[in-house]
Order: sequence, then structure tokens, then C-alpha cells
Amino acid sequence: MPVDDKHIDLKEVLENQIWYSEREASLNHYASLALMVLALGSTLAASVLAIFSLASEKIVGGIAGLPAVIAIIALTLKLDAISNWNYRKAVKTRTLLRRLMYEGPEPMTTDYIASISAEFNRLDDVMAKERLQNLTLDWASVLRHKPSAVSATRSAIAGRSRWPSIWSLPPSPCGTRLIWTVQFN
Repeated sequence: MPVDDKHIDLKEVLENQIWYSEREASLNHYASLALMVLALGSTLAASVLAIFSLASEKIVGGIAGLPAVIAIIALTLKLDAISNWNYRKAVKTRTLLRRLMYEGPEPMTTDYIASISAEFNRLDDVMAKERLQNLTLDWASVLRHKPSAVSATRSAIAGRSRWPSIWSLPPSPCGTRLIWTVQFN
């Protein structure tokens, strides 16, 4: 296969990956927004029905329970995280496409095309591994116990100590660290 054909084929592969990743990112983002709007709408509906006594308590209670169910669905499906993952993949793939199109030697060599292709394969492997580790639906992780401030509070209440230690949360995206202290009387 001539160099120009390899160049065009790789360009098409990269463009198709960018299109697919951006489409998936948008779909997941809008699905996440739809779930949030649905949860807010059901809360509003339950409030209006309860305030104006437009429905029985059972119906209002059922509608009021929907936000919790929707939140569990949204957290389990990890739509925002998958959307961010797809956007990151599109950006990284676009970087490779720009390198292929504008930073290559003139005339284009098969070695340069092969290096871009190898880098795309590495990117694919790294991103697939990240998705499998962090973004797949994993019921075992839901069932696995993870220590939290709540379990630490329960331990402190159970009598381990009257004054629990300070719990430190991971750094926030802006670089600050929140520290919580809890005092029991």
C-alpha cells in the first residue's frame, strides 16, 4: 500500500474515532442531564401534589421516592464519568490527528505513519484499561464495604472513643483539602 493510502486510512480511522467518542460523550451527558431534570421534576411534582392535596398520600409518597431511585441509577451507570472519558479520548485522538496532518515530514514516510498508529494503539489500550477499571458496571464494588465518615462516626458512637479523630477528605479539584471534626457530648 502506498504511503498516501496509509496516511488517508489512518486519518479516516482517527476522524471516525473522534466522531464516535464525541457522540458517545454527548449522549451520556444529555442522559445524565435528563435524569437530573427527571429527579427535580418528580420532587417538584410531589411537593405540589402534597401542598395542594391533589393526590393520595401513597401516590405522593411514590413520586417523592423517585429522586432516590433516579440518583441510584445515575450513580450506578456513571454517565458523567463515561461522558468525560469519551471527551478525553476524543481530545487525545484529535491531538494524534493534528500530529499526523500538520507535524509530519514532507513527504510523509511510512515510519512516521507507523509511529502515529502505534501511539493510537497505546492510547486505545490505556483508555480501555481505564474504562474497565473505573467505569464498568460493577455490583461487587457496590456490595464491598468502604470506610467512610459515617462508619467512623458509628465506631466513635459505639464507644471506641468519645472524641473521634479528624477525618480528612481527598483534595478537591481546586487543590484544597477539607477537614471535618466531629464532637460527641
